[in-house]
Amino acid sequence: EFFDDIDSYEPFEAVPDDASPALMIYTSGSTGRPKGIVHSADSIASAVMRQRILFDGIDHPVCAASASFSFIAHVLELLVPLSLGAAVHILSDEIRRDPPKLAAYYSEHKIDCSIITVQLLKLMTNESFTLKRIFTGSEPVSGIFLKDTEIINIYGQSETVLAATIFKIDRRYDNTPIGRPFDDLKAVVLGENGLPVSQGETGEVCIEGKFGVKYYKNPELLPLCCKSNKHSLINSKFILPPPEIN
Repeated sequence: EFFDDIDSYEPFEAVPDDASPALMIYTSGSTGRPKGIVHSADSIASAVMRQRILFDGIDHPVCAASASFSFIAHVLELLVPLSLGAAVHILSDEIRRDPPKLAAYYSEHKIDCSIITVQLLKLMTNESFTLKRIFTGSEPVSGIFLKDTEIINIYGQSETVLAATIFKIDRRYDNTPIGRPFDDLKAVVLGENGLPVSQGETGEVCIEGKFGVKYYKNPELLPLCCKSNKHSLINSKFILPPPEIN
């Protein structure tokens, strides 16, 4: 009934500018209280275009999506493949939480690509995979490698619209590298003084790129972003995880 009279309405043409809010999503709260992050239209579009490279080499990919819409991974699982004209299967909770059923679904439906969490992937090492490429990450990756399936370790956060750096896993590691940033991003390791550290020293990873972001009802968090554009937070730097420095 809600759409019964839809033909009586004139089409509405929305023409948002690049800075218009396009997505608000909350962080997991793993580093404290969850924060509402508002991404601009340009930020999401840039992330989608940036991450399309993750599907290179696979013609007409068939993908499986299991992430909740409240998790930033849905951008990579849904928006990126759809922008390529790929088919996306949305998995039920029953299937995505059961390793044998998940592997069977991949095989039956000839799925090429999917995100699989680190913990679930460790439980599926004995399964017969038909996947061509697996994306994993969001936590340290160790002891994971498959000979016949590519596994890409993804590092990023909600502010960077998931993937900021990527690494193709070529063997089992005790602590798998996070790789290098995408071509349109920059990454540097900073010390407590906010300056780059020397080789071999420990610090925080700072990612710089086109991120049109603000924090919902949390203006006091804005100093955590090193603003380099006086009009917006596009081309901002983010600390992963953000320390208390300007």
